Amino acid sequence: MMADAARLPQGATLTGQPMTLVNAIGSGADRRAQLEIVRAYWRLFAAAADYRYASDYAKTVEPLRLRGSDSASLRAARAAASAQLRQSELEAIAAQHELATLLRQPTNAQLPLCTDRPYVGVYGTRFKEQFASRTPPEQARLADKTIPLQQRVVDDRAAAVQAADNALQDVSDDYQSGRGDASAVLACSRELLRQRQLLVRAAVAYNRNIAAYVFLVVPLGATPQDLVGCLIGPASGAGGTEKQPARPGGPTAAVPREPTLARRPRPSDPTPDGWRSPEPTPAAPPRMSQPTLAPQLDSEVPSARGDRDISRSRDTSSPSPLWRTTNKPPMLPGLPGDTIPDFSAPRQFPGDRPATQLPDVPPAHRAKQLARSLHWDRALWEGESSKPVSLLDCLSRDAGGNRQATVNAYWLVWQRAAQFKSLTNEVDSLKALSAIVMERRNSPAGATDMVRLHVAQTAAQADRDEAQVALVEAQHALAVRIGMVAESAWPRPSTPPHAGSYQLNLEKQSRSVADSRAAARLSALIPGLGQNLQQQAAAVTEADAARTATAEGYRQGMAAIDQVIDSVASQAEQTAEFLDSLADYNRAIAEYAILARPGVAADKLVESLVAKP
Repeated sequence: MMADAARLPQGATLTGQPMTLVNAIGSGADRRAQLEIVRAYWRLFAAAADYRYASDYAKTVEPLRLRGSDSASLRAARAAASAQLRQSELEAIAAQHELATLLRQPTNAQLPLCTDRPYVGVYGTRFKEQFASRTPPEQARLADKTIPLQQRVVDDRAAAVQAADNALQDVSDDYQSGRGDASAVLACSRELLRQRQLLVRAAVAYNRNIAAYVFLVVPLGATPQDLVGCLIGPASGAGGTEKQPARPGGPTAAVPREPTLARRPRPSDPTPDGWRSPEPTPAAPPRMSQPTLAPQLDSEVPSARGDRDISRSRDTSSPSPLWRTTNKPPMLPGLPGDTIPDFSAPRQFPGDRPATQLPDVPPAHRAKQLARSLHWDRALWEGESSKPVSLLDCLSRDAGGNRQATVNAYWLVWQRAAQFKSLTNEVDSLKALSAIVMERRNSPAGATDMVRLHVAQTAAQADRDEAQVALVEAQHALAVRIGMVAESAWPRPSTPPHAGSYQLNLEKQSRSVADSRAAARLSALIPGLGQNLQQQAAAVTEADAARTATAEGYRQGMAAIDQVIDSVASQAEQTAEFLDSLADYNRAIAEYAILARPGVAADKLVESLVAKP
């Protein structure tokens, strides 16, 4: 797929002088310049690939024919495809000029074009060997954890491209034989274009991370050939990546004891003989291209605890979560007492029960229950090297004195973890749809529905794995702030964010605080953020109800598979919006509390930020 992306389409107006990565790196005056050149090289590769893909899409759309009112949508699609092709060409030219500037080429020289491709195999960092006798840089620790995850994303994106290509072939065959219409071809063409672009972006992100790691560990005296050997494999002198046998389990021939490209054996490989051929290989058998679906997450959640009255004396001048005297929030109809339902968890189809009646629950309690549901998951961290850390622990360990930054970093990890869980739920929801699709496999659209669902499943799996990379990056940032980056286990937040009302007590603050511009801004912002959080929670629950209804409609033959897939994606999108709002709300609360009580002890500050369970 990378080889295909690197080839310009027939009749391409994008031109340039082919350039290898080793020649590009050789133009760098120092390590910093060389790293910038590598980054620019991969940006150009991605831009040129987008141009190739846009050209393919335009050529697919051009011969399609729609009848009646649908012809207007086809004309719009053709116009959009032409505009996208032109836009991608301009972006590729801009990337060419960026690389040419870094290479210090004369203005009359031909602009560069990439001949080397991003590496997409398994990469061995040899982290322990590299830093057996020295302290590793923080970015090296992060790269060692994220590089394997990013490679998995690349594999998932490749599976999504293969699935999208299969779907396009199926609907194209139906269209050519008169059994299908052009609208399905158009939709599948757009999806293939999107998945191809996501694959290249994943591959480029993977290689940028590899480059960052290599430039941290490779000695300063390494030649451009040595660097390229650690980046994408041994390079030939003439250009391009040369197929050479790797030394199994050993270092590269170019730079002893440096990170190597560890090749993962595949069933389709005749022999485990090192670097892959630069030629595209046949698609894997259908079974091998199936997505690896994550196991069902544990839906256990803690008992419901309503806002409680605090019997001990409290400083009422301090900003704090708004406490009520009720012991428990209203329970949902049909649910056992003290049980908080996991509204984000996928329901099993068919035989799904009606959507939860959350609209009948007070909005404040609905937002709290949804937040708890998304943030309480023991299974999320199973098998992960992490250590539970409370917000108080983080504030106590932060020696830098920037409490706001520490709180922000803490909530970011929570947000990324919840987003990872939400996307895992999306994967499971799409997996559950397979049973309904199998029931309808003998319908006229049965075969097409199966491949369309497979596209959605593989794409959702890739989205989930990208979310895991983002979660690890957030953990690293928090670990750096609180001095845990050198520990084997990075922090795992155990304090849930605040999702209820918040009492500002602005009238009880000092004159300097109450009259400040920051207090005026936050006192206007925080109540609005709280209300927005409740509205976002309502949107999530409505999306959940719509997903359930649409799936049942499909089972009864009254809805298309695309409607079901869209309803699953809509719930994931609404959940992401809710999590963004929740994080914004808690960051604003922290800013106000720190403003009102700048020198207060960490435990007192935490009492002003979250409700004590």
